[in-house]
Parts: sequence; structure tokens; C-alpha cells
Amino acid sequence: TLAVGSRPTRRRALAVSPEAVWVTDRDSVSRIDPQSRTVAATIPYPGGDAFDGSDIAAAYGSIWVTGLGSSKLVRISPATNTVIASVTVPSASGVTAAAGRIWVASRNEKKLVQFDPAANAAVGEVALDLAPDRIVANDRNLWVTHSKGNAVSRVDPATAKRTWTTRLGRGGCCPFFLAE
Repeated sequence: TLAVGSRPTRRRALAVSPEAVWVTDRDSVSRIDPQSRTVAATIPYPGGDAFDGSDIAAAYGSIWVTGLGSSKLVRISPATNTVIASVTVPSASGVTAAAGRIWVASRNEKKLVQFDPAANAAVGEVALDLAPDRIVANDRNLWVTHSKGNAVSRVDPATAKRTWTTRLGRGGCCPFFLAE
């Protein structure tokens, strides 16, 4: 067991890159060295506590973190352990990488926002019927959870089109998570 961060959040998330394990906290990301089993760096978010890191992905040579409280997508450089870009995404909740893009769930806007990592800019959107929470990707699809609607949607990242949504039954009070 390794203590990380100083301000725990209900929605702590983690990602693995070739060089480290990354864990979100309310006001920072902890970089863990798996060889020494120590916290190698703590990277503060712009805005501190208001950021509320909710999801994280390691892709395209960077670490990408969504801040539900701040409506931001933050890009961290593993080479310098610093924030190198910050982009506004309303109610940013989930983040993943697929098809050369970064995909961010915009909960209150009921959409996915597609980012070009080379430009640090939005290049497209996918409208959804329900508010998205989390996203995971495999080589062919994005899978999106909708906790308020208790549903899962599949999105084709190549065409940026939702291909289907299925409800999972009664419930829908709490966020749930997908695994690849």
C-alpha cells in the first residue's frame, strides 16, 4: 500500500504508461515509480481543489486528466511532470484514447468531444441521448457508461457515430465503470 495525494476524491482513477502508474487526486496527479514503489512526483492541477480529477488516460506520449469540477481536460508531460496544456470541456468526466484522438465525456452536454492531440484542440463531437460518465476503448469501439440512464453506448471512433445504446435495467443512481 502506498499513500498518494493529500486531498482524496470520491472518483479516484488510475492509468499506466510505459514509465509509471498515474493516480488522480482532488488537486493533483501522483506519478508512481513501479520499480521503487514510491511517489516519484506530484503534479498539481491548475485551479487546485476546484479541479477534482475524475478520470485519467495515458496516450500519445502524454497523461490526460479530466476535471469534473473545473470542466477541463489537462495534458501532462511525463518527461517534465508538468501541465503543458489545459482545454475547457463542459462537465468533463471520462477520458480515453482511440483512433489517434483523445475522447472526453461531457456529462451535462450529453456528448463526447474528440480532440486532436497534436493540436490540443477539439475536432469533433458525438451527440448522445444520455449523459456520459466514463469511456474505455478497444481497437474498434468506444464504450460509454451513462449512470443516470443506467445504460451503455457503443461509438465507432473511425466514423464518430454512436452505433447503439442499451439500457441495463432498473437503477442508475451511481457511476459505474468498464474494463477492457
